[in-house]
Amino acid sequence: ATISGARMVIDSSKQPSLVAALLTSERLDVRVLHCVRDSRAVAHSWTKQVRRPEARDEAGAFMTRYSPATTARHWNIHNGAADALRLLGARVERVRYEDFVEDAPATVTRIQRFAGLVPGPPAGLTRHTVEMAPQHRCSGNPMRFSTGLVAVRRDDAWRTAMSARDQRTVSLLRAPLLRLYGYTVRPSS
Repeated sequence: ATISGARMVIDSSKQPSLVAALLTSERLDVRVLHCVRDSRAVAHSWTKQVRRPEARDEAGAFMTRYSPATTARHWNIHNGAADALRLLGARVERVRYEDFVEDAPATVTRIQRFAGLVPGPPAGLTRHTVEMAPQHRCSGNPMRFSTGLVAVRRDDAWRTAMSARDQRTVSLLRAPLLRLYGYTVRPSS
């Protein structure tokens, strides 16, 4: 921020430990946007075979896959740590994926307020589409490479594609945080 003159620096590393380190500086105004998604949807996503668009060879051509139970443990640890940042004095705002896809402009306005920005209509964002410019990202969902007009839509494939057994396993392992984040614990039929 000092070198660039920027008012704000956004880090998307997703590591609560980095936030904890940043909180030790009295000079920084650290705010955490905690993005959550139904844990069953996350577990389903990590079971799929997804090609990495940036892969240079077949050895690293696909994203890592995890079992639903392993994903459940990771989801609990990651989200629990993000919530625990409040105990260290961090200002944390939680945004649910499902709320964003339901009304993206309203969700972005809420995020702008949380970030201390004057809310305004986000450029290139409508209720159902977003204009994506080229970005530099080193890891994450392959969608990060999408450019142009991209649909903002709810992906509930897990409700029918994920086995009832896996849905129950994930629901039971994540029940306390599912409730805290406003999700039902009962799996989809």
